[in-house]
Amino acid sequence: MTHLLNVQGIWKRLCQRPEKALRYAMEDLGRDLIDIKQTKRLRPGEFWALRDISLSISPGEVVGVIGQNGAGKSTLIKIISGIINPTHGRISLGSKNIALIDSDGGLNPLQTGRENAVTQLIMHGHDQQLLAEELLEIEDFADIGDFFEAPVGSYSLGMRLRLAFAIYSRLRPDLFIIDEALGGGDEQFRNRFRTYLRRYIDSGGAMLLCSHEMLAVQSFCERCILLNRGELVVEGSTVNVIARHHELCRERDNKNTLTLSRANKSSKALDSSQACTIKSITVKPGNPGESIMPGCQVLISINVAISDDIENVACGIEIGLSEHIALATITGGYPTRTFYLQAPITT
Repeated sequence: MTHLLNVQGIWKRLCQRPEKALRYAMEDLGRDLIDIKQTKRLRPGEFWALRDISLSISPGEVVGVIGQNGAGKSTLIKIISGIINPTHGRISLGSKNIALIDSDGGLNPLQTGRENAVTQLIMHGHDQQLLAEELLEIEDFADIGDFFEAPVGSYSLGMRLRLAFAIYSRLRPDLFIIDEALGGGDEQFRNRFRTYLRRYIDSGGAMLLCSHEMLAVQSFCERCILLNRGELVVEGSTVNVIARHHELCRERDNKNTLTLSRANKSSKALDSSQACTIKSITVKPGNPGESIMPGCQVLISINVAISDDIENVACGIEIGLSEHIALATITGGYPTRTFYLQAPITT
């Protein structure tokens, strides 16, 4: 099978000490110039940002990359995109028609919106005779008015994202690489671009999606990889990989809670060995007579019986799918409080 992307045994070391980073970079550049293989020895101040990572994407596949902060996701995307070189391993691309979507949008702040659009279209092989028509579509999609003729450096963040998404909507790459770029901008406009991506995927497009937004990953991706401290923990179906990700998050939170409780000997926590019974749970719309819809106000009441006195109560609620994938997490330390449900409700 032909691969659009093939990542083979990627290792990447980085330096945490600025006074040594430049010298190490020059040493590595010299080795590359005279074709001397890099060693797997860590020098003082270095660490492995990635260790032996492999993955592949074929035409029509959508693959997710998830993990906690510092897991190595952005480093992997930078290597795949050619921004930095790996210490070891190899990247093979089956097409030159690949588009990277990141939080910066790949926009030049000194160019106008129109000039940025022209640059991106030409870079991705669009026919110059059709540029005028494409630019009209981009200008209409972005809907930023006269700012289309202004330097991008004068845009707000939301306007930059509108222009970037509008440009991407006219590209027809063989592979989209998306690095944390689906969470910005206003919700209505963001949904328009996600609709475009869905049509792109349905028509046979391929995508590598790196994101902290589990709902987007679950919605788009058939397959996922989970990174943790630079290592590939698991690869497989999206539901199973996200479940493993939540397990790692809970393990981290439990360690943090244990450390906090040891530091504060006076605290008292209710654990599973103590009697705790949930007597009832009720969910009602915040405004009587209304239906529960995405973005609405919801009142959740939990009646719990316990066998001991507790002064400070912390309550956590997860709302999710039947596969135990959380779509919204609510935490608080108040006996009565009204929350707003931010995650979309799916069936």
